[in-house]
Amino acid sequence: MNRHILIFLFFSYLNTFSQNSSKVEIDLFNLKNTSTFLNSDTILGVPFFSNHNIHFLTKNSFNEFSYFDNNNLVVDFSEYIEKGNNLSFKFFSENDLLFFGFPKAETYYSFGFKYSSYLDLNISNELLDLFWNGNNQYLDDFTYFEDNTASLIQFSSIFFQFSSKISDNFLFGTRVSLLHGVNFFNLEKGNFSLQALSDSITPFSNSINTDIFFESSRANFFGFSNPGLSLNLGAEYNLKNWHFVIDFQNLGFIFWHKRNSQNQSEGYHFFDGVDYTMDEILSEEVAATIDTLENIFTLDRISTKSFYSRLPLRINLRSAYSYNLSTDFFIDYYAIENNISNFSHHVFLGCSKVLKKDMGFSMAYNFNNYSFNNIQFGFIKKFKNLLIKFNTNNLLAILDFRGVNTFHFQTGIYYYF
Repeated sequence: MNRHILIFLFFSYLNTFSQNSSKVEIDLFNLKNTSTFLNSDTILGVPFFSNHNIHFLTKNSFNEFSYFDNNNLVVDFSEYIEKGNNLSFKFFSENDLLFFGFPKAETYYSFGFKYSSYLDLNISNELLDLFWNGNNQYLDDFTYFEDNTASLIQFSSIFFQFSSKISDNFLFGTRVSLLHGVNFFNLEKGNFSLQALSDSITPFSNSINTDIFFESSRANFFGFSNPGLSLNLGAEYNLKNWHFVIDFQNLGFIFWHKRNSQNQSEGYHFFDGVDYTMDEILSEEVAATIDTLENIFTLDRISTKSFYSRLPLRINLRSAYSYNLSTDFFIDYYAIENNISNFSHHVFLGCSKVLKKDMGFSMAYNFNNYSFNNIQFGFIKKFKNLLIKFNTNNLLAILDFRGVNTFHFQTGIYYYF
């Protein structure tokens, strides 16, 4: 089915949903990872299944460089490179491995253990071209390879959160997290130039200038050898039928102290392959060639000093209008910082609906930096004391995974006391 028809049907469904005015006894959609989470129940997230939120975003869909031939997946970057495309994708995941919360008066307290990963990668069109078509195209001409970046940060956190009702219309919440950095990699500079030489003895001769620098650190999964601290701040305000939320997350840093290294490769290198004649010892020529390759591709460790890194900032904004006791129309916006330099932006226009007293769902049209025709769908169901939720920001990915730019799903299982 055409994805534009699905979008049309989605807006038709919203009108149908809004006609039901059944009374809501519990706010199922309040179970979210916001700083202002407030509930009247004591809740335990099922260990290792409390909440898993995984998001993959790519600038170009997979079908632009892959296709199936006789049930075999074929990858072909030829046309992709000709169009001047970079290979860029972003990935983040947040996994609550433990969650427990309880109410007291007008305040809700919660704590838990969480593991987060943020990955950002960009491979320039020129570098893709080199990998795919070789260096013969650069014969006697210097070609510059720039804008190649990569960053990875993974950390665990023990968090403590409280949300308090300041007045009938105003709610404030904050989360304090003690962090432990597990993996860090940041390719700050990934530049080099290449010239293939036609007047050399071998056809593999290249003149290479490098300007590469990266920082890295790693530690065990558990511990505090790379300590850090972060703060989440959020507020909610109700004005008649309107509901407004603002939430800032990951306001913090990590001090990287374990297995640190700063590495660089900067200078001129010449590589001419293996120049071998019958009166020479082949093993010596091969060893010399390997030494040359190591000089080019092995980066020198220039320092092992400790360093700080800022966490990727997250911003969440929400405006919702309560059409009746069970139906909300909303506009959501959230931004995720990538590579500590730019943001991916996400906007949602949709409706949430509670059916009966123990089940609900939400649907929204949404778009981001790279994709403009996504359908979000989420549902939540309570079986006596057990609550299960599922959400995806792109329902169309189920129909055509290779034809979309974003893939996302979120799941969680909770027990209510």
